[in-house]
Amino acid sequence: MFNEWAKVVEELNSNRNDSTIEKAKKLREKYLIKGRLLKILGIICIIAVLASFITFSIVELGDGINIIIVVVSSLLFPPSAAIIGFGATYSRLGAKIEFVLNQPPLIQKDDNKCCPNCGAVINIGELFCSKCGTKLDNTCPNCGFVNDLKNNFCSKCGAQLKD
Repeated sequence: MFNEWAKVVEELNSNRNDSTIEKAKKLREKYLIKGRLLKILGIICIIAVLASFITFSIVELGDGINIIIVVVSSLLFPPSAAIIGFGATYSRLGAKIEFVLNQPPLIQKDDNKCCPNCGAVINIGELFCSKCGTKLDNTCPNCGFVNDLKNNFCSKCGAQLKD
């Protein structure tokens, strides 16, 4: 189940266009909200389980009843921890989508960018110049950060971008 969702996140991170960024924003928000709610619910359940465990360990209701309540309380602890785990997984998936949201498209709609090699006007979303074939994706091979087309070195990690 989570592997399929992770594949969706990976696909969103690999495609940078207006429709996937909007989808990514919605999915990220959904995962982060679900993650927070599940973690809060899990913590509340664990507190309730511990409180009932402690309370019924101290209070005498009868020989068999106390033992049953303590056993049931201890059996509810693992599912409560699992709820927290699901919440943490949702949150991690949501946080991975942030890569898409923080990386601007290589060419903004308002920019009139030109090919750094031949000067031809570059259309939004093009990865190669349609006139000379120059690669327009200036993604760092070391850290994956999308740099300005004119950079020779990565703005984030300093790795060399062009040979």
